[in-house]
Amino acid sequence: MASRLAVEFTLAPERVVRGFRIAPDGSSGTVLFLHDLGKDLDEFGVLPDLLAEQGWDVVCIDLIGHGLSDGDEQETTSLLADVRTIIGQLSEAGRPLGLVASGTTSSVSSLVGRADGVVTHVVMNPVLDDAISSQGQRAQATRMVLHGDGETLMGTPTQKYFQFQLGEKMLVHNPVMSKGVTGVLAERALLAHFELFFTRYLK
Repeated sequence: MASRLAVEFTLAPERVVRGFRIAPDGSSGTVLFLHDLGKDLDEFGVLPDLLAEQGWDVVCIDLIGHGLSDGDEQETTSLLADVRTIIGQLSEAGRPLGLVASGTTSSVSSLVGRADGVVTHVVMNPVLDDAISSQGQRAQATRMVLHGDGETLMGTPTQKYFQFQLGEKMLVHNPVMSKGVTGVLAERALLAHFELFFTRYLK
């Protein structure tokens, strides 16, 4: 198993994002993990490691105002700009990018896509935040939405998010996702969807 190495992204003076990177030899694409607001990169548990074992270069960060990163509690008004800056730095390597986001941070996924070099997205229990989604144009990408909203989709945050997206999209429902991101680790079928999605679409 490849080791987790410390990584930093400087957004501005006194605004440094910190996290870790797992870069297996010969990796052909990069996947950026964005935790939900109010949490930190530990939200994803060993999911980044499992994806790295599949051969992907994985970057997992604490957003501004969270975990080890600089700043006060993240404001939604700067989240999109921060993520775009990090994506820009990652895209300099010229490899395709994938994105994993959770909860409210999934709103950023709506506004970054193929034009930014981010071709695939996996979002978990997404919440479409109006303050974020109104900051730009919807972006084309291939997206998979993992959720555990109720027995029906009607009237749920996932439905609002899903209908807002442009491009190819697929919906995967499993009640275990009501437990949050850890549901992927608890359900082998969901983990298989997660791993296969990047193998098939991150090109």
